[in-house]
Amino acid sequence: MDYKGAWSTNNRLHKLAAQSSWLCRISQVSRLRKGTTAHRLSSLFPSHLKDNIEQQQNPFAEVKTLGEPSTAGMLLSIITNFMKEFRTVIERKEDQSSSGDRMGFIFHHLFDTSIKNIDPFDPALDMDIRTILYAFSGPTRAMSVFQVVVKQLIARLKEPSLKCCQLVHDEFILVLEELLEKKPAFHRYPTLRARFHSTVVNFLNKAMVPTTKLVSDIVAIKACYINTRHPDFIGGLNATIIVRARMNIAQQHPAPHGSESRIRVHEDGTADVEITKLMIQSYFSILKRDIIDVVPKAIWLNLVEHAAQNLERALVNELYNEEEMDELFTESQPDGGK
Repeated sequence: MDYKGAWSTNNRLHKLAAQSSWLCRISQVSRLRKGTTAHRLSSLFPSHLKDNIEQQQNPFAEVKTLGEPSTAGMLLSIITNFMKEFRTVIERKEDQSSSGDRMGFIFHHLFDTSIKNIDPFDPALDMDIRTILYAFSGPTRAMSVFQVVVKQLIARLKEPSLKCCQLVHDEFILVLEELLEKKPAFHRYPTLRARFHSTVVNFLNKAMVPTTKLVSDIVAIKACYINTRHPDFIGGLNATIIVRARMNIAQQHPAPHGSESRIRVHEDGTADVEITKLMIQSYFSILKRDIIDVVPKAIWLNLVEHAAQNLERALVNELYNEEEMDELFTESQPDGGK
C-alpha cells in the first residue's frame, strides 16, 4: 500500500476542507454585515425622511404610482425633454464666452453700461448742497451734507436694477417661445402648447416678485447705511486736502477778472460744496461697482436658478391631470377642418 500517496491525498483534502470552511465563514460574515448595515441605516432615517429622499430622487414617483395611461407618459416625456433643453440654454448662457450669450449681454453690457452712465451731478446739485449746508455748522458739516445728499442719489440706482430683472424675465419668455416653436409635439397639440406657455409665464411672473423685492432691498441697503470707512472711500480729510490744494493753485494763477471771486471761495461755502461733491463722486463709484456685481447674482438666484430647479415640478403639478389628458392631446385640425 502506498502510504505516502494516501497521506498526501488526505492532506490535500484537509486543506480544501479548511479553505471551504473559511470561505463559508466569510460569506456568512458578509451577509451578516450587509444585513446589519442596512438595518442600521434604515434605523437612522425616519420613514417620512426616507420617503422624501425617494421622492427627490424621482420627481415623478407619485405620478407613476397611479398607473399612467399612454398620454400621461407622453406628457412626462415632453416635460422632461423641454426641461433638458431649457437647462441647457441656461448653462450656455452662463458661459460668457458664448457668442449667443444674450443673458450675459444683458448683465455685462446693458446693465453694466446703464449703471456706469448714471451721473450723480446735475445743474441743480450745487444749489441743493448749498441749501443743506446752511442747516449744518462746524468743521465736519461737509461730511454731514454728503451723507444726506448721497442717500438721495442712491435711489437713481433702483430703476436700472429693476429694468435688468425685467430684461432677464423677457429673455426667458423668448427662450420659452423658441423651444415651443422647435418641438413638433407643440405644433401637433395646440392646447398643450397654450397650457405649457401659460404655465411657464405664470411661474416666471411669480418668481419676479421675490426677485424684484431682493433687488430693491439691495439698493435700499446701500442707502440705509453709508460706510464712510470703506477702504476705497476718499474720506472727509483727504477730500478737504485735495480741494484746498486745487483752490490754492487757482488763487496763485487767477484769471484777469476772477481773482477776487476765487479768494472768497472759503467765505461763501464753495470749498464745502466741492468737498461734498468729491466725496459723492468717490462713494458713488464704490456703489456702482457693488450694484453691478450683486444685482445679477440676486437675479440669478431668485429667477434663473429658481426656474432651473423648480419649473419642472410646476409643469407636472399644473398639467398632469388624468381628466384633462384628452383635451391636452387634442390634435390640431388642418386648415378648413372643423
